[in-house]
Amino acid sequence: PIADLAHADGNGVAVLAVTATQPGYPIASPDNGFMTAYGDNSSAAAAAEYLFGQGIRTAYLMFTSDIGSYGLVTPNAFGDALERLGGSVVGSDTWSYGVGDFAPHVTRIAALADEPDTVFFAGPVPDNASFVRQLRDAGVDSVVSGTDGFDDPAFLEVGGDDVNGTVFSTLGFPDPGGSLLEFYNDCDRRGYNVRNVFTGMGGDAMQVVKAAIERAGSSKPRAILNAIRGLDTVQGIVTDSITYKGMGGTPLRNIAIVVVEDGQFVHATDVAPSYVPVPRTG
Repeated sequence: PIADLAHADGNGVAVLAVTATQPGYPIASPDNGFMTAYGDNSSAAAAAEYLFGQGIRTAYLMFTSDIGSYGLVTPNAFGDALERLGGSVVGSDTWSYGVGDFAPHVTRIAALADEPDTVFFAGPVPDNASFVRQLRDAGVDSVVSGTDGFDDPAFLEVGGDDVNGTVFSTLGFPDPGGSLLEFYNDCDRRGYNVRNVFTGMGGDAMQVVKAAIERAGSSKPRAILNAIRGLDTVQGIVTDSITYKGMGGTPLRNIAIVVVEDGQFVHATDVAPSYVPVPRTG
C-alpha cells in the first residue's frame, strides 16, 4: 500500500483509504493519502468524552500488540483524553488475541481497592465479549467500553446479557430515516446483504470524490487531490459531516456512541471530539 501511495503521489492522484482507521496511514504519504474514516485516536477520544459526561472518572486500560496499532493506539488515546478532561487511569494490562482466557487479568481488576468506573478494551469479537463475560462472572460491575471492534452483531451473540451496559464509539449508526439505513435497504433491494457500517464507508468515499469534483469544477486527478484538502462538512452516507479542511489526511467526523441495552445496539448520541490525542503505541 505504501508503494501504491508513492506511485499515485508522483502522478498527482489522491488515494482514499475507505475503511482504514490507523492514524499512521496518511502520515506515510501526507501529500496525497487520505482516510475516509476517523483515526483510532479520534474514536477513542469520542468514547472518553461521552463517558466523562456520564460521570466516568477512572479507567483501567487493556492493551494488545497482536492486532496492529489498533490495540495500542486506542487505549492510549482513551486514557490521554480522559485525563485531559479531568479523569485518571488507575491501571493497565496486556492481553493476547485469540487465547480467550482472561482469568489473570480479571483477577487483577477485581483485586483493586476501588473498582474502576470503566475498563477500556481494545479488541474485536469474540475476545471483547468473552472478556466482559469473565469480568461479570468475577463480580466486577465496571462499565466496559471500547470502539468499533464492538460494532458487530456477534458481540451481542457471544456476550449475551453480560454485555448490556457496554459503551463504544463507531463510524455511524443506521437510524430510522437516516442515510445509512437507506443505503442498507437499497443494497438489500439489489440482492446484497451488506449490513455492516464499514460497507457504508464506500458510499462516504464516493461522496467525498463527488464533492471534490464539484468544488474543483474538474475531474482531473490533481484538481480532485487539491480540492479534497479544502472540503468542509461533506454530507456522507454513514455520517452527516466529513471535514478535511485544516485536518490533513484524517477527516473530522461526527462519531456515533452506542450503548447496549436489552441485547440491542442503541444510538446514544454523536460526538465530534473536542480534543484528539497524538496517536502513540508506546
